[in-house]
Amino acid sequence: MVSRKEVSEYVNDPVFIYMIGVYNYVKLWGMPNGNGWANEPVEILEGITAIELEAKMLEQEEMENAQHKRTGGT
Repeated sequence: MVSRKEVSEYVNDPVFIYMIGVYNYVKLWGMPNGNGWANEPVEILEGITAIELEAKMLEQEEMENAQHKRTGGT
């Protein structure tokens, strides 16, 4: 998890920017080498996994907030 004070550190990191690009390509087109995850560099897999887990956590928080609003906080 990234705290707000750390965001600019990541946004300005060329590796992070590259991984966001790779993540977007993978989401649209699949793995770069096209032969499954076992044929991808571990750095690519770790980056995609980290971004995907963060995205899932944000989705979960949004769902919980929406549920909380619908039920009036119960």
